[in-house]
Amino acid sequence: MTDYKLEDFLADENFQQWALAEEPLEGSRWQRASETSPAVAALVQEARQILIDWKRESSGLTDEKKLHAIEKILDQAKAPRRTRLVFWKRPVYWAAAVVVLAGGFTAWLVSEQKSERRYQYETLTSAVAEITEVKNTGTQIKNVVLPDQSKIQLAPGARISYAAMDSGGRFRDVWLDGEAFFEVVRIPSKPFRVRVNKILTTVLGTSFRISNNADQVSVTVTSGKVSVQEKLNDRHEKTGEVILLPNEKAVYHVTDGKLTRSLADAPEALQEVPDLDFEETPLPEILDKLQRVYGIQFEYDREQFRGCLMTIPLNGLPFYGKLDLISTTTKITYKVEGNKILITGNGCSQ
Repeated sequence: MTDYKLEDFLADENFQQWALAEEPLEGSRWQRASETSPAVAALVQEARQILIDWKRESSGLTDEKKLHAIEKILDQAKAPRRTRLVFWKRPVYWAAAVVVLAGGFTAWLVSEQKSERRYQYETLTSAVAEITEVKNTGTQIKNVVLPDQSKIQLAPGARISYAAMDSGGRFRDVWLDGEAFFEVVRIPSKPFRVRVNKILTTVLGTSFRISNNADQVSVTVTSGKVSVQEKLNDRHEKTGEVILLPNEKAVYHVTDGKLTRSLADAPEALQEVPDLDFEETPLPEILDKLQRVYGIQFEYDREQFRGCLMTIPLNGLPFYGKLDLISTTTKITYKVEGNKILITGNGCSQ
């Protein structure tokens, strides 16, 4: 058996092309190599996954930034300068650099994104004359009450700044770096706004959670109505706006600037939960009741499932747990499509 090493695959241009193909060619030399032993198969799989991860994580970077990332990590590893210069003579060897970067590049990328997040926060708040900042330097949730009596649960490591709310301004403005849950007091004449990175969230009175991670900003609504938009400059110009209702979520992707809407990760009941244990009940009636309880719309062919009678206990299960149990009991599948759930299938098992 050939004594393969990880770098043998990563530095091979033909292997790179094979590994990054949408459908790697069957019967290739790499597949045949994998079949020689479990150890080689594991190496091939590891090398392929590293290349895929590298391509995905570095897709938004310029060549200059990629080189900067490599140089910085190699400097920390005290790699000889001459080695680095030879290494970079041909772009094909970027992939081989992943041997060094498999852990280092991801750490560097997250660090750079966190630095950018802090920069955005500090740039936005520096333009405000009178501002108050609250930081959570502990390991537990920090409860904050704003001058308007709105409440904030500030996650560990997060911080907020807010402008004077008793002035004659049109808005109640808060800036966030990190994650927090907001319960906003309703004042129709003075909307409440939260600025995170390039995202501006505007509400009258509601409860919602904002999470500002290294690669995305997410806003999840618990009650009320929330407007989420990408703010491009100080004139409040925007490229798009998403209106969120309870159990809906908007996600702003930092790398590509896309703002998308979907359902919350864990939808909660919006009213007192009735008895959800059913006996010989048509599926459309079950879905109607779930729609009323959670405020989430189901799209499906009612006539197709009208004769589908179900005896099923749904009490005590989370929302998606209920759907999973319905799905496994019947011949249906469900798919989250934006802020709706699509139901498809050919009927129920007998």
